[in-house]
Amino acid sequence: MNFLYIAKGSNGEVRSQSYRALDGNYISSEEQSEVLILTEKLKFKIQGFISVLKNSSPKGYK
Repeated sequence: MNFLYIAKGSNGEVRSQSYRALDGNYISSEEQSEVLILTEKLKFKIQGFISVLKNSSPKGYK
């Protein structure tokens, strides 16, 4: 589960860096919008997986 928390943090870092890339004119606003949409979806998927693991029995997903 620790790796899922790391992945969630990395996902947030991608979101943060997309703003820097946009400010530096490395990506367009359309590209940044796509990044933000994808990372938002991924955030919920990772959080959902964390919730499943937290609520599973010791012999389950862990």
